[in-house]
Amino acid sequence: MVLWGKLAEAAAKLAKGAYVEIEGELRHRSYQKEVKAGKKAVAVDIPVTEVHARILRKLDRSTVPAETEVTEEAPE
Repeated sequence: MVLWGKLAEAAAKLAKGAYVEIEGELRHRSYQKEVKAGKKAVAVDIPVTEVHARILRKLDRSTVPAETEVTEEAPE
């Protein structure tokens, strides 16, 4: 999951096991990494799927949304 600004600050304050709801979009990308295969280096494509969050809601354990909601537009 990818978070910036206010979303990142709010997520950093969450306790382990907290119930949250995330709204955003899935983004797929890949990058190349050189891996040593014996004496040769081979370029390998590594696929990555990320959740780019726009809204983070902290939920009450009773599944009723709490009043805490943080919204921020992600930078491009």
